[in-house]
Amino acid sequence: MNLEELFDRLIELFDESWRMPLSSGKAVVDVLEATELVRELRNNLPAELDQAKRIVEERKEIVTTARREAEVMIKNAEEKARFLTSREEIVAAANREANEIILEAKRQAGEVLKQATEQATEQLNMANKQASEQLADTSARVKEMRTTTNDYVEQVLAMVEKCLSQATGDVRQAQQNFKNARL
Repeated sequence: MNLEELFDRLIELFDESWRMPLSSGKAVVDVLEATELVRELRNNLPAELDQAKRIVEERKEIVTTARREAEVMIKNAEEKARFLTSREEIVAAANREANEIILEAKRQAGEVLKQATEQATEQLNMANKQASEQLADTSARVKEMRTTTNDYVEQVLAMVEKCLSQATGDVRQAQQNFKNARL
């Protein structure tokens, strides 16, 4: 199941739980199923983090590709410049054109590199934001489940204590009745 399905199942588990009478909305929850759902939620979180890592790797690849393209463009411009300068009669014009081509290639390479970096950074920021939101949501739900479980355990222990106290009183009364009956 994906994260959304796991959260939906957890909500269903709470909705399906038996409500305790006179308990201000407290309920009996299947702790094993709730714990298993929380474990699955935790196990699914690294997938989002892996996605963020892949985006970082893609960013590196985009930047590397952009650099390679820039190097090829610069190399082509330099080769063209060398070819043009080899002819004596057009040396001056070739130098100017070569410089213009190199400047344009560098400008274009800078733009490609800037766009690639911005795009990769934006994707990484989005992935980080999604991962943070999901982690915060999961933490809040786990905290809520712990509180509900702790409250339930305290209620059960209080009921057991009350039953034991009442049983002790009944035993003492029976002993007293027995003593009175013997005399």
